[in-house]
Amino acid sequence: MSRAVDRLAARTRADGKVHNATFAFKEGSGITFHCTDEPVSVAGPRLESYCALRKYKEKATEWFGLCT
Repeated sequence: MSRAVDRLAARTRADGKVHNATFAFKEGSGITFHCTDEPVSVAGPRLESYCALRKYKEKATEWFGLCT
């Protein structure tokens, strides 16, 4: 996970775009790392919506999101 987030952070720095790394686990949970230069007031709600959709899609009991 660490290498994936490092790569995405480098891509965000290079192109200024939003990049996500998402991992689903068999235990019924998952996590999304949201790499962006946007302010938290913009990135936070966007990540929250994305996580809600992924939780539903994966039929997970819980989903976590981290903004980097």
